[in-house]
Amino acid sequence: IKIVSTLLALVVNRIFESLKEILLSNKLFSASMLRGIIASEANIHLTKEGRLSEITIGAKGRDRRGFIRILLKHLGIIPDRDKEIRGMECVLVTGLSNFKIFKAWNLCKLHPEKLKDFSEGITRFKKVEFRKGEGKFLTLKILAEKGPKRAIEIAKILNLSLIHI
Repeated sequence: IKIVSTLLALVVNRIFESLKEILLSNKLFSASMLRGIIASEANIHLTKEGRLSEITIGAKGRDRRGFIRILLKHLGIIPDRDKEIRGMECVLVTGLSNFKIFKAWNLCKLHPEKLKDFSEGITRFKKVEFRKGEGKFLTLKILAEKGPKRAIEIAKILNLSLIHI
């Protein structure tokens, strides 16, 4: 939003600052804010095969991207590093586990085209895929909770074929 009036800019920025605390007080508020941001500023990227590869949420400035990251984390979504290349500044979200949380909170529902791309893209995953390091973490968690396991048992728990371990 471009605000030409100094007084209006002061009022809008003050309202936004006081809203930050309210938005983080309840996950439903965070999800609602993210739905609006995603409807206006996000892009759903699909692979050539039509599988969901990443979601980018455009935001100028580290502070704004930082706040979007906080909202995402509040819902349990772990964003990747920000993209800052060739004039593009955005928060990057990848990984099937993050996409499942996006789906659970219905974060793409306000924009029909984005919802269509997201819904079709998420169904194209043929196997479970983890973000970098997530598979190792889950394997260690299983071993800590359930004791020693063979690779085939861990694969079954994680719903993976043995090839992926």
